[in-house]
Amino acid sequence: MVILFYVNIPFLGGTFEHSINWILLPMDINDLKKDLALLKDKAPDIFNDVVHVGVPFYMFHSKFYEGANKILKDQFSLTRSEIDIMSALFFSGGDECILTPTQLMGRLLFSWGGVTKVLKKLEDKGFITRFDNPEDKRSKFVKLEEKGKEIVPEAIKNVFSYEESCLENLNIEEKDLLSSLLVKALK
Repeated sequence: MVILFYVNIPFLGGTFEHSINWILLPMDINDLKKDLALLKDKAPDIFNDVVHVGVPFYMFHSKFYEGANKILKDQFSLTRSEIDIMSALFFSGGDECILTPTQLMGRLLFSWGGVTKVLKKLEDKGFITRFDNPEDKRSKFVKLEEKGKEIVPEAIKNVFSYEESCLENLNIEEKDLLSSLLVKALK
């Protein structure tokens, strides 16, 4: 049986669903080893030594990412894209929390159109303001307002707390090893 597993990938200020076809993708972590063994027996020509890493990776990604998104939506009425922009302003915008859209783009994985859409939403919600750059009339500054400055630390704290709970079964050495392995795999 083929099950489509969807992964939401940040793209253009939103997300798109990328389907990954898995034969017998386990829906229950407790059945993972059994289901992978069955996959290996039933389809040895497609089974490889990465499948046992990929399947739990995507399962964990879904839990980690979607859980954080739920916190942002339910507790703060924010999207991941909105908190990403607000966080960039909060942490990289100096004491005034001001950046240009170009500077924001350098800190985010967004297109110009994606940034513009999210900035408009944040402006409508009163989290940011945009104003002309007095030195260059062609560009604008983006400023995180007090309302945004208040919500960013709380939202990030709640997301980090959730993410910590996702890793509670690992000790500190295992967390360090996982981090090192993920960084190594990304190179």
